[in-house]
Amino acid sequence: MNKTILSIKSLLHKANSSCGRPLVSLMFGLFVLSCSSSTEETNQMESYYIESLGLAQTTLDSTKNFAHKYNKYVFKTPGAQKDVYYQPTMSNLRNAFETFGYKLIGWESDEY
Repeated sequence: MNKTILSIKSLLHKANSSCGRPLVSLMFGLFVLSCSSSTEETNQMESYYIESLGLAQTTLDSTKNFAHKYNKYVFKTPGAQKDVYYQPTMSNLRNAFETFGYKLIGWESDEY
């Protein structure tokens, strides 16, 4: 009986030393990959929308910087203007400019 327990322990030790570390490494690698791929699935337009919600509580310079950043993204990203977050973000942006006494005329103008 003692020999049976000893051989099971040695078998488990061999399995752990030969497969345990690579298995743990594989599982850790898969975990890291799953975390990195989930960040890519974030909708950038949603992020801009969330950021636009607080624009009226910032400064005019911050609102202008956001407008330039958003403008660049919208015109470089196909289909951005059809995204569900486009119009609400634009509305928030217009409202923020109105809070500072400016009117958003168009994207080509540097005058807000």
